[in-house]
Amino acid sequence: MIRKRPLFAPALVATFALPLLAGSVQAEQSVLLDTEAYEYIHQIDAITMSQDGSSVYAVHAAPGTPWHIVRIPASGGEPTEVFGALPGNVGPLQVAPDDTQLAFTFDQVGDERWKLHIVDLEHERFQVVTPEGMLDMPCTYAPDGNAIYSARGSAIWGEREIVRVDTETGDAETIYSEPQAALNCLDLSPDGQSLLLSKYISNELRHLGLFDLETGAVDWFAEEDANASGAFFHDGFVYFTSTRDGGTARAWQWVPGGEIEPVSLPIEGRLNGFVINRAGLLLVSWRDALQPRTGLFKRDAEGGWTEMQLAPGGTMLSGVSIPKAAALPIVFSVEDGSPPIFYGKDDAGTHLLLDTDASGLPDSAFANYESVLFESFDGTKIPTHILKPAQASTDNPLPMVLYVHGGPEDHVDPTYSAARQAVVNAGFVAVLPNVRGSSGFGQDYADMDDGDWGGAHIRDLLAVADHAAELDYIADRPRFIMGGSFGGFSVLSTITQYPDAFDGAVDLFGISDIESFVAGLPAGVTRYFLKEIGFDPADDPERARAMSPLYAVDRIKTPLQIHQGIHDPRVPVEQSREIVEALTARGADVRYFEYEAGHGFASPNDNHMSQQRMIEFFRELSQ
Repeated sequence: MIRKRPLFAPALVATFALPLLAGSVQAEQSVLLDTEAYEYIHQIDAITMSQDGSSVYAVHAAPGTPWHIVRIPASGGEPTEVFGALPGNVGPLQVAPDDTQLAFTFDQVGDERWKLHIVDLEHERFQVVTPEGMLDMPCTYAPDGNAIYSARGSAIWGEREIVRVDTETGDAETIYSEPQAALNCLDLSPDGQSLLLSKYISNELRHLGLFDLETGAVDWFAEEDANASGAFFHDGFVYFTSTRDGGTARAWQWVPGGEIEPVSLPIEGRLNGFVINRAGLLLVSWRDALQPRTGLFKRDAEGGWTEMQLAPGGTMLSGVSIPKAAALPIVFSVEDGSPPIFYGKDDAGTHLLLDTDASGLPDSAFANYESVLFESFDGTKIPTHILKPAQASTDNPLPMVLYVHGGPEDHVDPTYSAARQAVVNAGFVAVLPNVRGSSGFGQDYADMDDGDWGGAHIRDLLAVADHAAELDYIADRPRFIMGGSFGGFSVLSTITQYPDAFDGAVDLFGISDIESFVAGLPAGVTRYFLKEIGFDPADDPERARAMSPLYAVDRIKTPLQIHQGIHDPRVPVEQSREIVEALTARGADVRYFEYEAGHGFASPNDNHMSQQRMIEFFRELSQ
């Protein structure tokens, strides 16, 4: 289970670096398809640091391998694998205060039954402490490392309680519960006496509470109108992000028992979140009209904030990790459409941590993003990112693939995606709109699709496709559309309402029947979807049928490909099977594929297979 061995051969390991095995990469590259090459990268996720910054931990997958957890000494030395292999989804890492234990959650099947694993790094043993049929979403270690606080429940969207888990025995004690409340814990006070809690009301409404571990009392200090998130303790205050005064989210601070006051941050744009560590470093995530931004700041002599310049020119700073109690070292990543590059920064300067690109492809093989605002039918500006192949030109215009993100309150950013780069390499222009209802562009924008599913946001897709077709490097026809989850619902809605708009469509685990979808939701999340949809399908089934693609299959004449995981807990497999059966019965052109997967394909093989099938489908239709 725990193998304390070098991740790579010692002769290839440089100080604080994860080098690439160039020889083996080139040998493998010779047998890879052109679209597979984009997947041949090192994947890094869930980077975290010990409190003093002496160790860096990350979830790592070399090309063609499952996830492993590695530890890298910040002072130099060989990266070591501390746990692996993990063929599934691996959740955030939690490091014990004394750096002798590591906790993480793991979902092997893809059904989002996250199991809490505790790894004893000192004695080389581990345990899975989550009971069968439950899930755990851990928050933090106690200051002495003897316990972990976690939210434990029966489903990802269902009821949860707050538990204290003994790290030695795995025994759990319920310390707080509330009927029908979706609870999470966020942070523990430095003295170990108070726990910050979050209670989910809806996607627009989350309450924050201060739980006294000695008395069991909770002070729900965020008001009813506050969409509060990201709370943490710092220097006697509780800091958090909220829309409590209306409009866009901003930073707030609260002294327990006192008043809540706004906090000024050195950014211009929509705040996504922030954190201040014990050394006084400020890490902020925000967004301008188009782009996500990340910045690291330190206190200056006047008490203000000075930004630390990390990203080289022409690249986007896409992530930063800082220790809880130290100013250095830090880890950051940059990208420009190509695979991300990770760096470490310590007292000696900045040095390479990992160039994730193991593809062997030249720089010219990776398309860069162009970000634009396209105007929709009613004047609404739609933030859109475009990946343009190098071979696309006025003399060689190429067809487009319109990507529709899920959510609905989600968004797409101009970050590296092997799937998108493979589509571009295959001879298509990728167009990625953030239609009305997307998150990240203000709450007003996110609310624009409430009560209008299958309505204006579908017309946004058509408007973006029309604008993109006017670019001199995109052919007017053919046009293709693809999307997953809510994006799959949007794809199905588009080809039922506008049968001639696209020449081919791909739906990944999309909603086809609104009434049965809502009926199968856990009670804790139903109210969110009722707000999104605008009515209760149980009260008005005819209206639900009218907006469900399943009952409009006779209008579908667009060639359609559907992909579905049979263990999907969010969009059940029946949502795809029923529309496929209905389309097949009327002789429609539908190709259907099922996978041993959940919502989204955690397996690299499933991801690759679905991607290849989609590209081959679009190529066939482009002939």
